[in-house]
Amino acid sequence: SSYPSFTIHDCTWQYIFEKIANPSDLWPSYAPGSLGDYSDVKSLWQAWDEGTFVIDIGRKPPLRLIDARWGNLKSQETHRGRFPSWRPRNDDKARKIWSNFFFFIHRVEDRIKSGHSSAEAVSIL
Repeated sequence: SSYPSFTIHDCTWQYIFEKIANPSDLWPSYAPGSLGDYSDVKSLWQAWDEGTFVIDIGRKPPLRLIDARWGNLKSQETHRGRFPSWRPRNDDKARKIWSNFFFFIHRVEDRIKSGHSSAEAVSIL
């Protein structure tokens, strides 16, 4: 089996995301953990903003990039949302994990919007 070669120009998450045909396949590998998997709000924010660190490997993609591309987006014309194509449908466990995770992400983003740095916003929570 051979692997595609990457150069400095095409080794970005956005470039890699262009190659993904089935975003629903991302959930099993890149879904956020349950809240107990994170030691604090800082590590939870890090998974969202920078990607979860994987010992001896590197980082997973930031969840903000995955959700920006395949998340619950609203059409500018119709103002109607579409189901996030990377999260499983009709899966209560997945919905609960995402809801719990995003509760804290939303709180940090609100504090950033009110003028705090991300480090300040995380430390407040």
